[in-house]
Amino acid sequence: MLATITQDGTGYTVTFERRLNHSKEEVWSYFTDNEKLPKWFSELRAEDLREGGQLSFNMGDGTYETMTITAYEPQAVLAFTWGEDMAVRFEFHDKDGGCRLLLIESIHKPSEHTPKDLAGWHVCLEVIQSLLDHERPLANRREEWEHWYPKYADELQQLQSHIVETSIDIKQPIAAVWRAVTEAEALSQWYSPGSPWEITESEEGAKALFHHSPSKYHNGTEVNTLEAHITAYERPSRFALRWDYAGANDVPVITTFRLRERDAGTTVTMSESGYEDAEQAEPVKQGYSMSLANLKAYLEGRPLPY
Repeated sequence: MLATITQDGTGYTVTFERRLNHSKEEVWSYFTDNEKLPKWFSELRAEDLREGGQLSFNMGDGTYETMTITAYEPQAVLAFTWGEDMAVRFEFHDKDGGCRLLLIESIHKPSEHTPKDLAGWHVCLEVIQSLLDHERPLANRREEWEHWYPKYADELQQLQSHIVETSIDIKQPIAAVWRAVTEAEALSQWYSPGSPWEITESEEGAKALFHHSPSKYHNGTEVNTLEAHITAYERPSRFALRWDYAGANDVPVITTFRLRERDAGTTVTMSESGYEDAEQAEPVKQGYSMSLANLKAYLEGRPLPY
């Protein structure tokens, strides 16, 4: 699952989350035991495990970078600095008989290297999960990194534009909502009624066509067919489409649906990048709020309001 990235002034806060079917004590050991650390991060070593203590990073040229531990709670929190521009925090929580692992990275001065680093952290977490589940690392870390790097580059580029975002709560299980936002037949019913969708395959890289047809909510006299490709298909939490045109400042226009179970239902958050400012984005936000109201009615068995 892709990390969540939020803008914080001129920097970013990046949150990775993993649900691991292992005790937090076992997961913790991969961050503090120098026999296990090299299995997922060969350059990193624990030197003095306490608040104010140190980790070291082998620069590969005979020198070492020292990182100060800023928070240390055994089997709960490990946080440290990374140079002058970054801070890293791992949190370990008991969850459903396993461990909910959070990696929170604060990046004060982003650079062109930032998406590469984020893809690196993503792969590190995948390696840890593989070690825990199968007692072996990933077969091809480089291939995995090459898969995730362009996704993080896209995510960071989107933050250079104004992003439309709106949410709604729906009293339906997350599996039903997932089908409604990812299947062409369902999308054709609620997204913009009268405007059909085509989706070739339910997987990343597949093509999607949206035949935007004239209606009282969409001016025009002809059908406008828009093409996109699926850039995220993470059942049942995240579905994203990258359209074949660019938005403001050549930022890619990416429409993303994020689903989260809440109480007896599902919260759906819909976002789209590529807008110059809030004024330009406001009509789009209104349109997506109407679409989500349709989605709610569609799933709850009521007439569509729009």
